Amino acid sequence: AVIENRDVVVTFAIDTYTINATADSNGLISPSGNIIVNYGSDQIFTITADTGYMINQVIVDGSSIKPLSKTYTFTNVTSDHTISVTFTKIPDTTPPTLTLSGVDLNVSTITSSSFFSFDLIATDNSGSITRTVVKNNGITIKNIKGLPIGNDPTITLFEGINDIEVIVYDTSGNFTTKSFRVISDTKPPVVKLNNIPESVSSNALNITGTAFDTGTGVKEVKINGKTVALSLSGKLNITYTLTQGKNIITIQATDKAGNTMTETYTVNYIVPTPATIITLQINNPGITINGITKTIDAQGSKPIIENDRTLLPIRVLIESLGGHITWNGETREVTINLNYHTIILTIDNNTAVVDGINIQIDPKNSKVTPIIINGRTYLPLRFIMEHLNANIDWNNETRTVTMYYWP
Repeated sequence: AVIENRDVVVTFAIDTYTINATADSNGLISPSGNIIVNYGSDQIFTITADTGYMINQVIVDGSSIKPLSKTYTFTNVTSDHTISVTFTKIPDTTPPTLTLSGVDLNVSTITSSSFFSFDLIATDNSGSITRTVVKNNGITIKNIKGLPIGNDPTITLFEGINDIEVIVYDTSGNFTTKSFRVISDTKPPVVKLNNIPESVSSNALNITGTAFDTGTGVKEVKINGKTVALSLSGKLNITYTLTQGKNIITIQATDKAGNTMTETYTVNYIVPTPATIITLQINNPGITINGITKTIDAQGSKPIIENDRTLLPIRVLIESLGGHITWNGETREVTINLNYHTIILTIDNNTAVVDGINIQIDPKNSKVTPIIINGRTYLPLRFIMEHLNANIDWNNETRTVTMYYWP
């Protein structure tokens, strides 16, 4: 029973709650650990990822929070909570840098080789190039782990156009590609000239033909070191001046890749000498040589027609042309030598020996033979002069023989 006054003192304490905050090894959450929070208070947590990492998940009371943020706030705390944070590596989305030198990415490179080398420099923010691929006209010709040794790949070219593509990859699969074109031309141009004669009688030699190159095209054509003009279709047409005697003509064609072809021709320019003109008339003892008349012989012998052929003593004619003639009384043979030709005729024989070959004097008339009249030897004129390479004209009205002889 209460028999006197008493004092009753009561004290109160605010309720508190615990928030457990954790983070994995690639970042921090602050504050961390078991954090005591008063009833109804707010608690802010700051999340910081290590360099190269980012927030992967924020899990609050077992549930993943979206969107992700670098802070999270518990408001009006009236119970215990948990917050945990995981981090993940920031993905590499930056492609490697790639530099090619020794090539022009904008202009085709021309080469006369079947191989081509260039310098390759590649770097990546991840610090590693995992693979280098080189393609030629879409075909993979090199698939290198990392970079080529010395970063200087050598590639095999196709004849003609080569579209080269270089691709470098980093560890995340990012890649950079660069392309350039190389034209490989290993074959020299082709020059086709129309017939070039071995000898001519004019100092003006017309040279015609075509020059073409199926690779890079003809750059220039030279004749004896002098550049000549080509038409758009590759035709050439020039007049080359020869010097008397032997002329060496060198044709040189070069394509844009530097391949060169050379052909050499020899042309003899023979200055023509005027013909010796000889005229004589049947039953006329005179013979005219280049306008000068002399007698056939001292006996007054005259050209005659025998068996429809002209015969006469021929010594003065042969000697006037620079040859000589001999007579063998035992064999009754006449030997004529003129300008490297030898003709042997025998009296009353219709076969002669011309440069060692037996030839019938007149296949149509076997009666045509050398004969002796009044002690003079008469020989068949046309047979002899034609085999000495002379031209003969006959004027039936005047019964005149005109001969043209070139030595």
